[in-house]
Parts: sequence; C-alpha cells; structure tokens
Amino acid sequence: MTCSDDKVYHFIKLLLYIAKLDNVEVTATKLQKIFFLLEKEKGINLGLNFIPNVIGVADPTPFSTSNTSNIASKAKSIISHAFRRYVITSLKDYVQFVENSNLSHKHENWESVTKSISVDSKRIGLILFISSDTGKETSPPPPIKVEEVEKRAMEFVMEFEKRSGREPEDVSKNEHYDIRSYDPRTGEVRYIEVKGRWGPTLAVELTETEFEYAKKFGKDYWLYIVYDIGSGKPRLVIIRDPVNNVIWEQIPTYRYRLVGMRRGTKETT
Repeated sequence: MTCSDDKVYHFIKLLLYIAKLDNVEVTATKLQKIFFLLEKEKGINLGLNFIPNVIGVADPTPFSTSNTSNIASKAKSIISHAFRRYVITSLKDYVQFVENSNLSHKHENWESVTKSISVDSKRIGLILFISSDTGKETSPPPPIKVEEVEKRAMEFVMEFEKRSGREPEDVSKNEHYDIRSYDPRTGEVRYIEVKGRWGPTLAVELTETEFEYAKKFGKDYWLYIVYDIGSGKPRLVIIRDPVNNVIWEQIPTYRYRLVGMRRGTKETT
C-alpha cells in the first residue's frame, strides 16, 4: 500500500497534533522510525524514499560479524580500544618519562582512573555503510538512457525540495552545481549537486570544479544521490558537506592536445 502526498501530509499533521497534546517532542529521527515500522509491520509505504541527515560514509568490514542490535556496542568497543591505545598509552609513557627524569613528583593511584573510562553514545546523524561491491554498477543504463537518468534525478530532487518546504531553482545551465534551494522559514540556502544512478549503487564522481565548489560552500553544499532509478522506485541519499563527510579517491585524468603534424600527413580540402 502506497500513500499519496496528501495522505502523507495529513498523517504527519495528525502525528504532530497528537504529540502536541501529549507534550511530546517530535524529531525527524522519530518520524523516520515511525515510517519504517509502518512499512515493515503493516506494509504501508508513505513514499518517503530518502535517507535523511547522512553525516558520513563508512566501510562495514569492522561490523561484518555484528547484527543491528550490537553494532552500537561494537562501535563503543572500537572507540574505547583506540582511545586506550593512542591516548592512555601515550599519557602513561609521558608520565613515566617526567618521573624518571625527576621533572615531576610520583603520580599515585591515577592508573585506576584510566581503567574506569567508559564510552557513551549519542545520536547525531546517520552513517551510511557501503559494502565493497556497492560501487559496481550491475546493470548500467544504455547510452540513450544517460540523459534520461539525469533528467529524472533532477525532477526527483526538485519535487523533494518542494515537499520539504523549500524553493528550489534549477541553475545547472549557469552554475557549477545543479540546484539552489531557498528555505523561506530559516533563510538557509542549499547549493545542491545532483547525481543520478540507474542501478542500486552510490558510486558517483565529482569533477574537479564541482569538488572545489563543495569546499568553497562547506556546510551549505549538499550532494543528493538519486539511485536505483531503473527499478522505477528511486531512492535518495542526502550528504551535507561531502568534502568532509565522505572519503574520496582522486582519479587522474589525461587529455591530449594536437601540437603538430608528422611527415607524410596529407591535407585534403
């Protein structure tokens, strides 16, 4: 079952009204959980096929043996181990050095404090895990479809921005990004680069100019990846400040300029 935009709108308004009556704060994260449960348990698809607030991309290898219920504890373990290895060990070496060099008095009972250090977690955003084969385009679009993919990706993002209460403008013909989106409620301006993918892959590239603009605009620059367009059910990944929140690989490119003719070359008119 898929809901229309009007039904989604009224459903969210009803949720917010009930929450206000019960004095409960409703966040985007809470709404996303509700939508996920509705689709999983009741088969109701609200049509919100996007992943909000992505703050980074990571390799899932360290978590390959973990299920979703203990990923948090696995992450805490990795952070705790790194903290002890790179911080506590260095601190101990420094303390021993200053004590042995008679530069300080003896420190007593401080090691027990370091052993009791714990790691807590707080939700600040989403990390998108991409497996090693995610970047492989399993069914690339035929050449005639490339322009259609770009067109559909732009249409998808423009509609998404409008539904989000912003005022998007297609500036792809004149700027080195695709959409300038203004939020009249906050005054925020988003400089959006849109990338479309035919299959279920997030493998995209930025040109050198696009990358420089991403650095220039920083947190105001957004990368919107519309993927799996070929399935008829495209999804959207939104990454803010991609220069700092995504690991990039620089790809060398070569261009060749004609600078002269070899002997024996014939000129025809």
